[in-house]
Formats: sequence, structure tokens, C-alpha cells
Amino acid sequence: MKRLKLPGMLLAVIVVAALTIALLAGCGSEESKARQYLQIAHDLSKQVALNQQKLIDQGKKLTAFFNTIQNRSSYGEPANGKYLAEKFAEEPFGWEFETVRLFAACLLRAGKTEMVSKGQTIETAQ
Repeated sequence: MKRLKLPGMLLAVIVVAALTIALLAGCGSEESKARQYLQIAHDLSKQVALNQQKLIDQGKKLTAFFNTIQNRSSYGEPANGKYLAEKFAEEPFGWEFETVRLFAACLLRAGKTEMVSKGQTIETAQ
């Protein structure tokens, strides 16, 4: 797994916050408490990096989904629910139908796609 590096400024802010918390907590020169607060800051920075990676991964999945719809549409073929559900149930995705529905709703909400249901075109999700 690729390790993400936090921007220097974010890490500095976390360290300053940890030191400030340590001072406000009255630990002053107590080295062990200062180390404990720095460990908390370090753990938080790891969590931020992990969450950042999850967002990047979800963005890649949504992009793949959107590109599939665009590619199919560019050939004049509909990217209907059945096609998308079957396509993304296969490897490498292995998505459940609800995941496909969620991504379709995200794209609709963002104004990137439109849907047709019972002959009615739905252009926005409100």
C-alpha cells in the first residue's frame, strides 16, 4: 500500500496543537505526558492519511463508473441500470447492486448524468 505523506504545514499544525494541549493540561515539563500527546498527534496524522487514501480510492471508482457511462453513450448505446449492475458486478469491481445505485445517484446529484425512468427523464436529484 502506498504511504501518503501529510503536507508539512498540516503536520506542523498537529504537532503545535499537541504541544498546546499538553501545556494547557498542566503537564509542563513532564516529558512522558508530552510524549503521550505527541503520540496522539502522530496517530491522528495517520488517520488523516488513511482517510485521504480512502477518498482517493472512492474517487477512482466513481471516475471509472462515469467513464463507463460516457464510453457506452458515445457509441450510442444506453448505459442502463441492468448493464451497469452486470458490468460492475464482475471483476475487478465485484460491486453489489446498491453500490451501483449509489454511484449513479452521486453522478445524478452532481449533474454529470441523467436518468430515464418509465419514460421520464430525471436530470437532477434534489
